[in-house]
Amino acid sequence: MDCTSQKPGPLTIQLSGVQIKFYFHSDFNDLVKIGEGGSGNVYRAKWTSCNLVVALKRLDVSVEPETRDNKAFFKKLRLLQRVGFHPNIAEFYGITKDLKNNYNMVVQFANGGNLRKYLEKNLLRLQWIDKLRIAEDISCGLSFLHMSNIVHGNLHTRNILVHEERMMIADFDSLNEPEIAFIEPRFRDSSSYERDEKSDIYSLGFVLWEISSGKMPFKSKGIVHCISNREREAPAENTPHEYVKLYEFCWDEDPQSVQMLIPFMKI
Repeated sequence: MDCTSQKPGPLTIQLSGVQIKFYFHSDFNDLVKIGEGGSGNVYRAKWTSCNLVVALKRLDVSVEPETRDNKAFFKKLRLLQRVGFHPNIAEFYGITKDLKNNYNMVVQFANGGNLRKYLEKNLLRLQWIDKLRIAEDISCGLSFLHMSNIVHGNLHTRNILVHEERMMIADFDSLNEPEIAFIEPRFRDSSSYERDEKSDIYSLGFVLWEISSGKMPFKSKGIVHCISNREREAPAENTPHEYVKLYEFCWDEDPQSVQMLIPFMKI
């Protein structure tokens, strides 16, 4: 949704050489802290001019100097503005600046929290038809990003939001500290390694595994040791063989497009 059409036209601000839509902080009322992200607090707020509930998430990136990483991140946000709506992507509306002069992303609010907490709360009631629907939602969202030439770069179950039982990929800030269990070994071997679509697909494999098990990957083991030794998690009890093949496909050294997975998740 873009309610800026109700106004003469949205303002823009240049951050690290990239033009981003900008909204005044006074447009947002009734702020309630709902969590903490990797870069700071996250608030639920009412966007008064749009009569819309949104989330405000602080950006932990410096706009000066214009580093390569900062430019890449803001270019990703600009792309998200342009690609339009997708039901499995948390919509990015633009940027605002709070009373402490911190930049905040204005993003779609999700009323069900993140996927990890959702699984912790609901795993026992979820049937395999439900898990396949969750997996399909996420795969469709990731496929849409890749078709739009956008790499997420930091995909894990805390960066997937739940809204009205629908999964939405969010938090496209690959500058934040990654959740190491979801990052491919090549990145751990070299921090200068640039994450790409194959990195996202590798991460998707562990997202799919967590959906099946309800557990964080390598929680009972030493994560660093497991990643360094290219270990994989064993299938959870009663996981269908076809589903195991899906996430093992993601862990392949040279995975193909995520689009290939989607037909096998159809309910």
